[in-house]
Amino acid sequence: MQFLHSPACIVCRNYQMPIKGEYISFGLKIVSSIVQNRISGYKVPLLAYILVTNRCNLNCVYCFSNANRVKNMDFPLEKLYSVIDQLKEAGTILITIAGGEPCLRSDIGEICNYVSQKGMMVEVVTNGINFEQNLEAMKKIDFLAISIDGSEEVHDVNRGKGTFAVAKHALDLAKKYNIHTRIHACFSRNTSHALPSLMEIANKYGVRANIAIPSIHTDNPHLSFSDDEIRDYYRQMKEYKKRGYLVSNSNSTLDFVSNWPGNFGYVAEKPDPSLPYLPCKRKDFSIYIDVDGRAYPCASVWGKYNFNVFELGVKKAFEQFKTVSCNTCIIEAEFNLLFCGSLSSLVNIAAFGLWDRIKALIK
Repeated sequence: MQFLHSPACIVCRNYQMPIKGEYISFGLKIVSSIVQNRISGYKVPLLAYILVTNRCNLNCVYCFSNANRVKNMDFPLEKLYSVIDQLKEAGTILITIAGGEPCLRSDIGEICNYVSQKGMMVEVVTNGINFEQNLEAMKKIDFLAISIDGSEEVHDVNRGKGTFAVAKHALDLAKKYNIHTRIHACFSRNTSHALPSLMEIANKYGVRANIAIPSIHTDNPHLSFSDDEIRDYYRQMKEYKKRGYLVSNSNSTLDFVSNWPGNFGYVAEKPDPSLPYLPCKRKDFSIYIDVDGRAYPCASVWGKYNFNVFELGVKKAFEQFKTVSCNTCIIEAEFNLLFCGSLSSLVNIAAFGLWDRIKALIK
């Protein structure tokens, strides 16, 4: 494969995969924001997650976006563009397009292009269904996350029969066209034994895999697990990372979670002196926006507040996050460690954001 060079990006003869100069400036902005936050309490919605639809072609047992949902709807396009404009003005550097299933929208390509044209990075989170129909749009995004929970048997129990084959096909296409991809898995009772198969899939495709604890619905019997099981799972992840497998969770996160002495449903309003203190940085640096305009600092408080960007605007809604009382949330350890300035987490983000892309181009 021959590579051509241009001032803006490195490109392959048959497919362009840009390494934007903005990636470095965005990285510096993250570091600068962390320093300013430590010194003066500076807050900015650097990372935004927009649910462009709550429609979905699956019914995953742990989905937060359909919690307490009474009807299916899309984020109105005109309002969506206005919110994207406001996020740019507020200082956002990355918008993650999620759902529901974002690829159910016929205008998903236009939405992604609009984000890019505004000078922000764009990521799409998908289950893989409808991915091929939107392939041309997906080639142009900065990051792609495909939901895979492990082997075919495990994955299909969580997401429905035949869904693993579809997700794997999307992963095949992403690899073929050098789309910068990660695997996003959710830890549950069904997947507690699936780490070896998940790591082998990630290794085969040369992509990083991150595993998250479900943020809500933890009373669901399909999701319930003991605290010791979670600790052991994250210890296993660290062992795989030591062996060179592409675990995207940082070492600091793996250590923090595997050694967490408390309950994994722990979300406190005040720090518990008997537990390690990890302040909430979601309230300082991120914003989730639902299809109805309601905004939250993270999925753990989904549905609990009504800071509506349609009514307040993005900046004022984000400012209201200071009234959210929770603190020391173990579920958000990865994010909180990063924005507390963990060197391990910063290096991890740099590796995924830039180094992995360079390695893919020089193969």
